[in-house]
Amino acid sequence: MGWFYDLIDRKTLIAELTADSFRDLLDGSKISISTLASSYKGCPFSGVLYVVRESTAEKAGVAERKRWIEVHLLKFYRDRGQVSWGHKPMEESVHPYYYSCPLKYLSMVPEVTDAAWRAGVVDYWKRLRERRREKAREKRRAAPLR
Repeated sequence: MGWFYDLIDRKTLIAELTADSFRDLLDGSKISISTLASSYKGCPFSGVLYVVRESTAEKAGVAERKRWIEVHLLKFYRDRGQVSWGHKPMEESVHPYYYSCPLKYLSMVPEVTDAAWRAGVVDYWKRLRERRREKAREKRRAAPLR
């Protein structure tokens, strides 16, 4: 899929991407999609939005639930004085090469659609913890003795 742009600010775009939705279908079934968790990682001009979603489809009194992780790349765009934000929607099943997804989101969605992407997320957080520990060790070594 490509990029989608609209003349809105980042806060409004994130609110739209994480909003719950409900639909009544022609066959009498109902579908609701809700956001269980969301997290934006990035800077003022671009970033990644991780969203845990759950759909509930009800037909003839029987409910079926499904959960997934959405990854939205967000980007600031300015053209001829117009300011807009764009997003590129993806799911974990397409293995987006962005791994800063919060670890707790992986346990919220037990069905594994891409084990390699999940392994990349776990590895990302492991390397980040190791770097933080190393920086803390260096800081303690560099501290003057009293």
